[in-house]
Amino acid sequence: MSATKAPLERSSVLKVLHTKKFYTLVALAALIGDTMRVSHPVDPPPVIAQNSGTSVPHPPPSPEMDIETLMESIDTVEDLTEFLDQHVKILGPGTLWEFLRTFRQDPEGMQENDWTGPCNNVVEFHGRFALQHGGKPYLVTIYPVGFRPKFRKSWHQMIVCKTAPDHLVIFDNHSAIDYDGTFEKFLQEHYAGMTVLPVGGVIPWTGTVPDAARAKILDLFQWNVPEEEFEFWPLPRRNQAEPPRGPFA
Repeated sequence: MSATKAPLERSSVLKVLHTKKFYTLVALAALIGDTMRVSHPVDPPPVIAQNSGTSVPHPPPSPEMDIETLMESIDTVEDLTEFLDQHVKILGPGTLWEFLRTFRQDPEGMQENDWTGPCNNVVEFHGRFALQHGGKPYLVTIYPVGFRPKFRKSWHQMIVCKTAPDHLVIFDNHSAIDYDGTFEKFLQEHYAGMTVLPVGGVIPWTGTVPDAARAKILDLFQWNVPEEEFEFWPLPRRNQAEPPRGPFA
């Protein structure tokens, strides 16, 4: 007859509970559970105007405003670029932890950080403006060509809106660039040595992704939208004859 295995003594159980393996399993379980929580979509920001460009009386944009009020005070593409140029400082993360902690954080997070953040923070501001003004924003992520450069050089994110059959408005950090042609051509002309990620490189910016780095990273796990399938809607402008000038104009 085989001997019956004696139950673990209390001291043995406590030893198991204090092992690194146990704490690792608990941490993984918590991470998986919390990832499931943050992956649930949230409501998109409310639409402010349907491309009318009609100004509603309100105070001028101020960095001290709460974000909802601030977005309502930014009527046009030009208002947006002026606000960004005057108040937002583009600064990349200093550490991997900082990158993961702040990746694609909402404008509220950048405001709490004295309006300082990397390009992946600014795109959230761009996307929100475009969506709230009836546009169809797409988040574009580009990275260096070649194996080693991908780990040594910076990646970059932009928001692209198609506002006419052959016209793009490309939100790139402080600027909004009017471009007649394809984004592929724009990339060749102004970002030589960079290419679009094969997966998650061109995705709709929907405003429904929770403000959590894991959710924002998971959002990139979707197939690229071909440029010919971009929906196009105009964005409000001060003067259509004088589009905002970017660094490539």
